[in-house]
Amino acid sequence: MQVRTAIDDASRVKCLCAIELSPGGLLGDKEAAAVREDDLEAALQHLRDRGYAASTSNHYIQTIKAMQRWGLRKGRLQRPWLSQETSLKRRRSAQRHRRLAPDVVDAKGRVKEPGEERRLLATASPWMQRLIIAALETCCRRGELLSLRWSDVDFARGEFTVRAENANAN
Repeated sequence: MQVRTAIDDASRVKCLCAIELSPGGLLGDKEAAAVREDDLEAALQHLRDRGYAASTSNHYIQTIKAMQRWGLRKGRLQRPWLSQETSLKRRRSAQRHRRLAPDVVDAKGRVKEPGEERRLLATASPWMQRLIIAALETCCRRGELLSLRWSDVDFARGEFTVRAENANAN
């Protein structure tokens, strides 16, 4: 079984190889030693032009740097692709500031218009309601919640533990 990161890296390498460079030809058709920093900058710009988020571009940069380290260590590259002054730097990802819209209440405290949480819970099955409430209360992701085991729960302390192998699980 392959680790998820290896599968993601392979997918990113395949995508990079399929990018057409401006003078013609695909990035993947070039010998590894012939790849220049300009080629990689053009490839990343192509991805940004296609609307890839900063976090996705950061994953591609991380993959490129990992391939460069591997190539240098194995002797497949005589020189690094990226210089110390490279413009291929990780960018800040967009911060999420949006929150669920609250209930709109009248002067007497009665709900005039239900908020997003209430509407979401009203349409969900009982099982899904519990998952939604857990996600909202703990800020855990779906995979983190679904991978919990009874041994992860401490009822006496009112806590549960997300194991490292399940952290950031999708």
